[in-house]
Amino acid sequence: MPRNRQVEFQGILHNAVHVEVEETTERWCSAKLSDGSTVKLKAIITDVARIEDAYDNNGDPVYVVKSSNVVTVEASEKLRQQVH
Repeated sequence: MPRNRQVEFQGILHNAVHVEVEETTERWCSAKLSDGSTVKLKAIITDVARIEDAYDNNGDPVYVVKSSNVVTVEASEKLRQQVH
C-alpha cells in the first residue's frame, strides 16, 4: 500500500508516494588518481519517493532518492604511512 508524504524538491514541498525498493545492485565506481591511488565509491539507496504529477523533459516521473555513500581508498605505496 503506497504511503503518501511530502518531499522537498528544488526548494519546494511536493506530494509524493513512497516506492519500495524490490531489488538492488550495488557496484563500486572506481577512479584511478594521478598520485597512484584508487578511490572507490558505492551508493546505497535508502529511500525512494515518486513526486505526484511531476515529470521530466522526457515525460518520465520525477523520483527523489535518498542514499548513503561508502568510500574506500587504496593508497599508493609511496603515500602510505608505516603503522606500528
